Amino acid sequence: MKLIIFSGFLGSGKTVSILSLAKYLSGKNGGRAAAGYGAKAVILENEVGDVNYDQSMLRKSGYEIINMLAGCICCTLSNDLMTQLREFVPWYNPEYVIFEPTGLAYPEAISETAKESGVELEWVRTVTVVDALRYGAIMEMAPKLMEAQIGAADTILLNKIDAADADELAAVRRGIPAINPNAALYEVSAKQGVPDKVFERITR
Repeated sequence: MKLIIFSGFLGSGKTVSILSLAKYLSGKNGGRAAAGYGAKAVILENEVGDVNYDQSMLRKSGYEIINMLAGCICCTLSNDLMTQLREFVPWYNPEYVIFEPTGLAYPEAISETAKESGVELEWVRTVTVVDALRYGAIMEMAPKLMEAQIGAADTILLNKIDAADADELAAVRRGIPAINPNAALYEVSAKQGVPDKVFERITR
C-alpha cells in the first residue's frame, strides 16, 4: 500500500488537486487506468468543509471516501489514523491511500504516525499545495506551519498561478526553494486540472 499525504493551508486547493489525481488513477483523463493500470485507491478526508460535490464525483469514479472530522490529525486523530489504516488492508486492500488532513496539520507528524501504524507501506509521500495568491499573507500569519508544510514535501504544487500576478509569483518562486530546495516544484491551476506528468511522478 502507498500513502500520499496532501498537505496545504486552508483553501490552498488540496481537494480539487485530489479530485484531479483520482481522475488520473481512474483513467478519466487518460491516466494510468486508461492504459490498463486499474489502480485502486481510498481517499481519507480530515477537512471540515463543503466537499459533498467532490465526494459525489469521486464516488462516481469508484472511489471510497471516509470522513475523519473529529479533530486535527496532528493531535486528536493520531490514533484514528492508525485504526483507519489498519482497517483498509482487509476491507478495501487499496494500492493507494490518499489522505487530506486539515489545513493546520503538520505533515511530518502524519507521516510518522502512518509509519507507526503497523501497516506495511511501500512508501509514504507528501504533496504540499501552496496558494500563490496568499503565500505572503499566510507566511506572515503562520510562518512555522507554512515552513513545516513546504519543508516536509516531496512534491510541491504551486496552485492558482492563473490568478496570481507577476510580483506574487516572483515572491513564491523565491520563497519555496529557500525552504525546500529538494522538492519537485510544479506550477499549476488545480481548477483547470493538474497535468498527468505531475501525477506520473507522484504515483510511480
